[in-house]
Amino acid sequence: MKLDTASQPSPGYPGLGSTNGAHGANAASAANGVNGSHAENGLHRAVRTPKNLPARPALATPLELMFEHNLLQHRRLFSQLSTLRPQVCQAAVLMADCLHRGGRLLFFGNGGSASDSQHLAAEFNGRLRQERVPLPALALCADGATLTAIANDYGFEELFARQLRAHARPGDCVVALSTSGESANVLRGLATARSLGVLRVALLGRDGGAARQLADLALVVPHQDTARIQEAHMFIGHTLCGQIESAMGLV
Repeated sequence: MKLDTASQPSPGYPGLGSTNGAHGANAASAANGVNGSHAENGLHRAVRTPKNLPARPALATPLELMFEHNLLQHRRLFSQLSTLRPQVCQAAVLMADCLHRGGRLLFFGNGGSASDSQHLAAEFNGRLRQERVPLPALALCADGATLTAIANDYGFEELFARQLRAHARPGDCVVALSTSGESANVLRGLATARSLGVLRVALLGRDGGAARQLADLALVVPHQDTARIQEAHMFIGHTLCGQIESAMGLV
């Protein structure tokens, strides 16, 4: 009697139809990405193929590389700032003594340093962390009418010097911010403060420039990049504010 093999399960391949059916199943498995799978004792063993390998990580984009570069520069610079600890602490003592004796802090700078000057003056007028009495501090780069009048009538180099002659008194302290230490109006402002007998603290960058010699105390950030220097200036400024609050017993 002839058997209808097409309707009988193939020996050793339970659940599959004929041998042709098994080949069809294997072909279907291959089409589903299990290339090279084979039957062994009635079980299928998948072979790893490019489809189920781990995905390769995407290459960093130029924007991500720039982020990492700037972050690395920032970290390297800040790891060196401990060398400025003695000068920063000395500046805090001098500035606290100035305020304790009734003096004021007069900040000035150009561009980003002008913004930093206003920011730091606001920290003293307001508060850094805890409630306390306001401390007298002015930013000489905040009054647009004064700035444009002086620049127009006397030249940009006189921007801070003329304001210091109007406001500064012995016992005050000027805080000049300059990433290069070479801005003409900052140099003239420091020279004017010296002629008025006013304490001079300077937050500088690179090698300090000519401003270094005009300051009583120069805090020079050892870096060439303007953005990194300004980041360090804000760290130093915030640290000074906290130190001064503590030294004066205000917090």
